[in-house]
Amino acid sequence: MFKSFIKGLVVGSGVFGTIALLNNPTTGEENRKKVKDYSREVEGATRSLTQSLANLQNAFADLADQSQTTLTSVQKSVADIGTSFIDRSEPQLMRLMDRVEQLQDDLKIIQDRLENAKARHVDDEPEDDDADDNE
Repeated sequence: MFKSFIKGLVVGSGVFGTIALLNNPTTGEENRKKVKDYSREVEGATRSLTQSLANLQNAFADLADQSQTTLTSVQKSVADIGTSFIDRSEPQLMRLMDRVEQLQDDLKIIQDRLENAKARHVDDEPEDDDADDNE
């Protein structure tokens, strides 16, 4: 559809341009000069557009390079921060694990003492004698 539109635009421009030239009150020489001047303007505009597009392409390439450099830098920074965090926190984690182990050992000792105390208490209690009840 777009190709048909462009084709119609080109053909229409050619047909109506020819009609305009034939019905134009200026001489052929003047028309040729106008067409020549116009084609020079179009050529200059085309060169300018081509240069602008090349500059834009270079700018995008530079942006891509800078983005890649920035991304690499950020990745390295994040990795360094993670490594630094692990290096700093590992000794603290080891101390915490040692402390938890010590607390577990202390808890086991307390449980053993409670069990021993319970056992002694049960052994120390007088047994119910039927003789005491009959007195």
